[in-house]
Order: sequence, then C-alpha cells, then structure tokens
Amino acid sequence: MNIAKVCVVSIMVALAGCTLPPPEQPVSPNFVFNPPSSSSATKNAMSIAILLPGTSGSFFEDKSNESLSLKFINAAQVDLEKILISKGFTISGSFRSYDEMTYSQKEKSTLIMRPTISYNIDLRRGGFGQGSMATVRGSVAVEFLEPLSKEKVWIKHFDLPETTQQVQVGLARGADGNLIKGPDGGLLYSITLNSATNLLNSFYASSFNRLWEQLDEREIVSLRSDANKLKSRSNYRAN
Repeated sequence: MNIAKVCVVSIMVALAGCTLPPPEQPVSPNFVFNPPSSSSATKNAMSIAILLPGTSGSFFEDKSNESLSLKFINAAQVDLEKILISKGFTISGSFRSYDEMTYSQKEKSTLIMRPTISYNIDLRRGGFGQGSMATVRGSVAVEFLEPLSKEKVWIKHFDLPETTQQVQVGLARGADGNLIKGPDGGLLYSITLNSATNLLNSFYASSFNRLWEQLDEREIVSLRSDANKLKSRSNYRAN
C-alpha cells in the first residue's frame, strides 16, 4: 500500500476522534430590575428628574467594555425611574445631562437625582491549567440637587455587594473589534465579553436590590423643605 495514503488515512482517523468544542454562545445582557409591589407606596406631590448615571472605576474605563457599559448605564437610568415611581414619586423626566433640561422642566421639578456608579474588577489570572478569577467591587453615590440653583441638597453613598466568579481572559478588543495596545505598544489582555457580561448581570441584580433598600421614600420626602428654601432664594440664576 502506498505509504502516503496510509499516512493520510491515519491522520483522518485521529482527527475524527478529536472533535473541537463548539463555539462559545454569546451571553446576553440582563439589565432589568423589577421593584417589589408598589401597592403600599404612598403617593406624594414631589416630582423628580433623573440624570443619566455617571460612572467611575476600572470596568467603565476599559475600552473593550465600551458597548456593554453603555447598555448598563441606559438600563440603570430606566430602572432608577421604576424605583422612584414604585416609591410614590412622580418623574418629571429622564435626561442625559443637566444642561439638557429646559428652564420650565427645572422649575417643575422638586429635585434632580444625579447618580454615580463605580465598578472595579480585580482580575487574578490563573497559571497553566488553572482558571482566572475576577472579583467585582462597587459603590453608588446618589446626589439630589435643587433644580434651579443646581445646589446639592443631599448626597447618599453606599457600597455594593461583592461578586467573585471564574472568568475567561483573552486579547482586549475595542468596540470596533480592533486589538487594544498598551502605552508600550504591547497587546493588552482583558476579561472576555461573555465573562464580563456574566459578571455585570450578577452585579446589576445585586446593585439594584441594594438601591431599592437604600433609597427610602421618607428620607427623600424630608428633603423637600431644604429644596424649597434654595428655590425661594432671590439671588440664584438658573443655568
């Protein structure tokens, strides 16, 4: 028998027994929070405007997470609105920034909520044959502003529950799909998109459970008198 044919047949048999693993299925973002029943909420006349959440921390600063971060931020603004409505407040609008609000919108609002979400990832890359682990630590700062003067009425800061998961690590890519290089020109590594999405899904759920607990309607209602005092001043000028 021809030796070349024997070699080809042997290789084909060997490959038949070594099936490649199926490609990893994309993980979908699950950034949705459903507040508990609002049937017991006491309706009040306070109208609150919500600004798009600000961000800080290593996750949001990582360019490879840019698209995922945007989905997180937009979903967070919607769910903050749901929380306030469930607690009895009226929403005067959701805005990307303070400057987007008209004078009339500021005048009709009792308060403006300006949240900032911090999300940091501590990655521990595993050695040969070992998995990598990532721990997420975060915090939220919620500022309430008097709409016309833009002065701070109150700020609340609290930490979020810590999350640790095993993750996959690969070459970092930007939103355009291109590889990201460091200052020295070398390629950078980061958590894969699927792993980042899994982490953020868990973080989002625990974050908004904590936000629901921390944003007490009685505490927010108590800010009305301070906001009215600022609004009644004659020496402010709305921006």
